Amino acid sequence: MNILDWIGYVFGYVIYFGYQISGAYVIGLILFTIVVKLVMLPMSLNQQRTNAKQARIQPKIRELQEIYRNNPTRLQEEQQALYARENISLFGGCLPMLIQLPVIFGLYRAIMNPLTNVLHLSVDKVNKLIELSGVEVGKNGYIQSEIINLFPKIRDQVEAAGIFTANELAKLEQVSDGAFTLFGLNLLEMPSWSSLLLLIPVCCFISSMAMTLLTMKNTAAAEQSGCAKWTTPVMMSALTTWLAFSVPGAVGLYWIIQNLVGMVERALLNKFYNGDIMEAADEAGRYARRELEEQKVMERFANVDIRAAAQRLKERTDAEAAEKMSEKNAKTASIYDSIDAKNVIVVNNNNNDRVIKTGNVARAGGSKSKKKKK
Repeated sequence: MNILDWIGYVFGYVIYFGYQISGAYVIGLILFTIVVKLVMLPMSLNQQRTNAKQARIQPKIRELQEIYRNNPTRLQEEQQALYARENISLFGGCLPMLIQLPVIFGLYRAIMNPLTNVLHLSVDKVNKLIELSGVEVGKNGYIQSEIINLFPKIRDQVEAAGIFTANELAKLEQVSDGAFTLFGLNLLEMPSWSSLLLLIPVCCFISSMAMTLLTMKNTAAAEQSGCAKWTTPVMMSALTTWLAFSVPGAVGLYWIIQNLVGMVERALLNKFYNGDIMEAADEAGRYARRELEEQKVMERFANVDIRAAAQRLKERTDAEAAEKMSEKNAKTASIYDSIDAKNVIVVNNNNNDRVIKTGNVARAGGSKSKKKKK
């Protein structure tokens, strides 16, 4: 048994439990969808927070794009720094999407092999049943679904062959008697243009569009306009619709149920985790951290005389300022002392020294001095 069959085998218990308490396979699918949503709720909350933060910083992103439009490398660096400051992970919203892939594949296995994964019949007994039914193996991947549809016609042969116990025969009779039917539609068959099962791909497209638009409402994609805003929902919905034509109607029904439950979940998350609330929460967090840091500082200096410390700080600052001023004056004096002595003429007249500034001295001290009269 490979990993996908194992996942489908486990999922089959949830689906069968819903079927047992309601008698309808659809109820099993709804129960399974709710269980999956509850298990993934923490990751959905993280994805919602990431989307809200990304939507909130879009004005800053556009500002950076305008400033560094000619420098892609610097733009990337600044954007990464912005994401780091805002504590935003670029891959924070990808994990739930990646986890959904094995869920979908596991469910696909559960629906593709309902006898072994939902009813949990042994593989050997199912192979004997296929051999007894005469259904061509390898014709498609849904041979067990064909066996369920064919079982009312070969029930007596199966009982005569003694392949299954009475309890197992009762299970086969239950699932073949409308358990996989919804409004008269056989969910084990493939949708086609000539069948009413066409409604399932159509509903897949509508629900997928609604789900995608609701998801984009509180994300960075909401800032887009024109064709870019509609490209993602249309492409995703078209892909889901195409896949719904390629699988049994039960898989497409699961996607519809998942979208409906997901829209309820998304509406609640958008109400309690929108951009404004996230910004307020971030601001409250920053304020709390600042108060905590201030409290730590106060505790550290609880026994310190603040007035005395402030006076010591003032004295030290004044001393450093006086020392810098003294160094500046000494440097200025040394500049004048180094001036070429030949540019200074001292005239002695009646014991009164008069200085005549010439050359560099005149340029350093102003205009050329003239001889003073007594």
